[in-house]
Amino acid sequence: MFTSDQIPKEKDIQTRSAYINVDTCDKQGSHWLSIFVEKDQCEVFDNYGLPLHWYEPCLFVTWVFKHYQDVSSNVGQLQTTDSNTCGHCALFSYSDDVPADKQNGIITGYTISYQSQTGNDNVIASVGANDRQKNLTELKEYVNYNITVFASTVKGYGPASDPIDVRTKSDSK
Repeated sequence: MFTSDQIPKEKDIQTRSAYINVDTCDKQGSHWLSIFVEKDQCEVFDNYGLPLHWYEPCLFVTWVFKHYQDVSSNVGQLQTTDSNTCGHCALFSYSDDVPADKQNGIITGYTISYQSQTGNDNVIASVGANDRQKNLTELKEYVNYNITVFASTVKGYGPASDPIDVRTKSDSK
């Protein structure tokens, strides 16, 4: 997670994902975007579904177009720009393929499990074998979630990933 002025200056990792706030670190923070990068490609996800140029002169947009030749973004809107809450949906992205020696056959898909740490809100989402992003919906605001991913093959499910802990929020509007 970075503010737009604290993004690493170099492409030191070939494949990664991150969450970027369009504001600089001296501001409260108005909106988060997520990115998935692989070599010279960059995918940007925005709950508002706005074109990336809409955020210019944001330092993040300048950074993306400086470092990546192939830039794409979603066009579907999941949240209105005048909403006063965020955190009801989130994008979960992952970049590492399961090493061949760890696979128990050809991977047919992935399962994402997200459950509240209080145990009252548990959801399972499935994605295809080639998918690298999934919009997680049905999240509640101000809730801590544990997110895990596991691959499946025709032989069954693999082990779950280490859990990632996240907390949803509400906008300051």
